[in-house]
Amino acid sequence: FKSATEFQAELLLTVTPRLALGLSTGYFYSDLPEEETQVTIEKLTGTFVYTLPTKISALPLMLTATYYIPLNPVFRLYLRGAAGMAWAKYVDREGNKNITAENFGYPRLNKGSASGPAFSGGIGMTFAVEEGVQFFVEASWRLAKLSGFKGENKDEESGILYHYEERDEDLDYWQARNTILPASPEGENLRSAEETVVDFSGLTARIGISIKF
Repeated sequence: FKSATEFQAELLLTVTPRLALGLSTGYFYSDLPEEETQVTIEKLTGTFVYTLPTKISALPLMLTATYYIPLNPVFRLYLRGAAGMAWAKYVDREGNKNITAENFGYPRLNKGSASGPAFSGGIGMTFAVEEGVQFFVEASWRLAKLSGFKGENKDEESGILYHYEERDEDLDYWQARNTILPASPEGENLRSAEETVVDFSGLTARIGISIKF
């Protein structure tokens, strides 16, 4: 995943002129569409196209603390910290087709969800445009690594989302997979099995508007 879309809303309670406590929520979404994950492989039986469209999303709920440092009557610098929980979903489909076929067939499907702790910290600046209304710019870093995704695969088996490598004997190639299974995968042609980790951590730059009620 190279990019993502995130929306965030926060309710702030001003405790002192320099300190505000708040409750923040939002929505995080990213996907790898079918056309961006296609691989063409030539076999003795023909030329085939493989694809692995994948979607991840998360809904965080966090308690926040913001400390303001006035620079002048218009500008304020602030430091922000937050801690809470994130609820995430993971969906992927593995498809393949002969290069002459129009549509993909999807022999594999995984849908799972998980929750875990999330933390963030940042620095920003506000710009007052009129009484009770201000714009802000902010750079922040989020830490949220979630594992233990539970759900079902295409065969309606319930289990946990595992990451592992499976050897393709035709190509003599170890292919990375994420599959929901009732137990950790084992076998001669499998290796490096562990629970899949979806890492929502990263640097975010945002602009927004704050309205005082």
